[in-house]
Amino acid sequence: MTYREKRFGSWRSYDIRERSLVITGKTWFGTAFRMEVALEKIKSLPDEVMAKDEMKTALIGAPGAAATLLGAAFGGPLYSMSPVQFYSVLAGGAIAMIIGFFIGGRVKACVFKNRDEAVLFDLTERGNSRSQFDAFVAMLRSRIQSAQR
Repeated sequence: MTYREKRFGSWRSYDIRERSLVITGKTWFGTAFRMEVALEKIKSLPDEVMAKDEMKTALIGAPGAAATLLGAAFGGPLYSMSPVQFYSVLAGGAIAMIIGFFIGGRVKACVFKNRDEAVLFDLTERGNSRSQFDAFVAMLRSRIQSAQR
């Protein structure tokens, strides 16, 4: 079974083999990696983390921040034409910033460690639905447990 994470500018692919997990990845800038971890060395219960999705926050909030800053810096001519338009630009930018910063979204991640509690890899749901992510984590956990028997 294979699971693929899609991130902005990069991707990671997780492939469950008979006795190991192979993780490969690549970025737009050409950096590539390949890692193979034996399933019996991985703890079967991962740590779960819910983290703020900074990319969604930036994509929504940054245009609002830019509109607010540009409106405040160069708003003199706009204010002289119409104060309503000036304050509309500032309010629209502020609202977009607030939406981006507070409703940017969360990403679920599972951090897999070895028995010595050293982090081996993480697995996030980026670019996939929550059901795909949960199904892959369940499959990986069951394969780890069967490899440790």
